[in-house]
Amino acid sequence: MMRYPQDNVLNGRYHVETVVTMTECSTIYTATDLVRSREVIVKAARQAHCNYAEHCLACWSLVHEGLVLRRLVQRTIRAPRYLNQFHVDGRPFLAMTKIRGQNLEQLRREERLSTHQILQLLIQVCEAVERLHQLGFVHQDIKPSNIMVRPDHAAVLIDWGAAARIRAPGDRRSYGSFTREFVSPEQVRGEALPGNDIFSLGRTLDALVPWPSRRLVAIVRKATAPAGKRYASMGELRRDLARLVALDGLTSLFDLAAI
Repeated sequence: MMRYPQDNVLNGRYHVETVVTMTECSTIYTATDLVRSREVIVKAARQAHCNYAEHCLACWSLVHEGLVLRRLVQRTIRAPRYLNQFHVDGRPFLAMTKIRGQNLEQLRREERLSTHQILQLLIQVCEAVERLHQLGFVHQDIKPSNIMVRPDHAAVLIDWGAAARIRAPGDRRSYGSFTREFVSPEQVRGEALPGNDIFSLGRTLDALVPWPSRRLVAIVRKATAPAGKRYASMGELRRDLARLVALDGLTSLFDLAAI
């Protein structure tokens, strides 16, 4: 049972409000920052329903996510802003800014986005991840539910717990945090390479567009192809998506469709 001191106030600052979502070993809450009078997100490692190894992995992932977000503070990559990291009863907590809006999985279920709009949002994600790769990191958990869309139509990548430094091909380490439907074979083997994010972006595109055009199918196939046949960089994938969006804009003038 989660215990909150001082009437649900964590660390003497964050008043817990509601549960946003729960994973196997993490719980995400909305909370009020009593110092700055603003709504924030607090992520906690869970103990209930987790064995010792899973709990240790959840704790490590949460601490690691905080370190990654701190590195991104001065960068131009849209991500939740790191606020604070603390422990309660030996359990780690991470406080970060709340991203207003809905994630792409929610918007897909509600059928509120056209294919053209989905591609425009994913181009933004490509741009952010391209910069991330230039900094020497991979996100490693790109999927519809981890892409928030703000009211100003900006795409923000969330959930950085699986992010890692890019390592040389063949350098494998046992860290199993990933979503199986979107993970590359290389990531399953423990490799941290830019191709992991390219593969996940391709799977995300496939999940979001139920009736893709021939051109879009070709992009998805190249993004999710085996290593060596996949896009060589996120920039290449971004450029192909941008060309398709531009072509769709042109053909729409003649009441045709490219995507």
